[in-house]
Amino acid sequence: MAANIWNSIAGYVIIDIEGAYLERLINSITKSGIEIWDISRRRGSIRLSVSIGGFYSLRPILRQYPCRIRIVEKHGLTVALCHMGSRYVMAFGWVIALAAVLVASRFMWIIDIEGCGRIEQSEIAKTLDKMGVSPGTGRGKLDTAAIAEGVKNSDSRIAWAGAELTGVVLQISVKEAKEDVPVYTPGEPCSIYAAESGIITSITALSGKANHNAGDAVEKGELLISGDLGNGIYTEARGKVTAEVLHRFSYRADEMQDMLMPSGRKQTGFWIELKGKTIIPCIVPYEEYETGTDESFGFAAILPITLCRAEYSELVYKRAKADEETLKAAALRGAEELARAKLPKDAGIISKKTAYSSDGGGIICVMDIVAEQNITVIGDMISQ
Repeated sequence: MAANIWNSIAGYVIIDIEGAYLERLINSITKSGIEIWDISRRRGSIRLSVSIGGFYSLRPILRQYPCRIRIVEKHGLTVALCHMGSRYVMAFGWVIALAAVLVASRFMWIIDIEGCGRIEQSEIAKTLDKMGVSPGTGRGKLDTAAIAEGVKNSDSRIAWAGAELTGVVLQISVKEAKEDVPVYTPGEPCSIYAAESGIITSITALSGKANHNAGDAVEKGELLISGDLGNGIYTEARGKVTAEVLHRFSYRADEMQDMLMPSGRKQTGFWIELKGKTIIPCIVPYEEYETGTDESFGFAAILPITLCRAEYSELVYKRAKADEETLKAAALRGAEELARAKLPKDAGIISKKTAYSSDGGGIICVMDIVAEQNITVIGDMISQ
């Protein structure tokens, strides 16, 4: 591996050798101590790779045999720098970038966490941080077995955890334990009522007596499942009732809006990628910005690294009069935020309609959502 990296930096060539006694020639080159690799036999010739220094050392040996030599390809950093001619600034930049990559490869820069369900990735990230595992940690300091054990022991919901270090990426994998099934214990006698008005889509009474069927329209507060079984027998009503419920959300967007606009400040940023993953990120000094033209430079024949450059323009919020399309978008966002905040988490949206109207320079968005949801709420027996 180290030899391959060195040859990629110092440079090497791929050559074809034609002539007689080629096997003897290869033996003579090997005995001389010149390193050659990727040797392949072709019709009347042999193709191989040799370092630039080794190539010049071949000449005395080649004179002893009736053969011809032809350079097929040239590779390596030194070759690339020579092709750059007078572009010294770019050459120097690439030398710095290459040095940065070689140094960065001795550290872990990316933590990839997979397998999370009930457990948030941020919780595992905090656990790793407490263990001293964070981007920039030296690869030699990372004990993957200890990391996996520490992650597993940090939360009883984790049944298994694994850690694997590949290049500059630390892969954390977790498998969550199954949730314990709660044991049901009967409670006080009660009934179930409608928490919302709607049209019932399904009704299941686990205990008690269903008072409606699917397709029935019910009003908020209406009895759904009764705990009164008759003849003075009462039980705890249990079950699930789902219904299609209409929700209406309205939001007004004022004609004066805080909008992101260019401040006039710009900055060019650089970052380095290794095999498509960012190992040295670009730090943009703006909270909000837009990216202009970007470029990338790479030498795939040397190392799988890419130096990327982009121009960033700062955006700041300024209050200004918005046009109709902007106001409609702002009113729609406001209505959607209200819907997300007020709709039950278990609700399944069946349909959504929006309508807009003008109001003294502003725009009002009215959003009607029909959702299927659980509408049960427990009430005491007296409510009947």
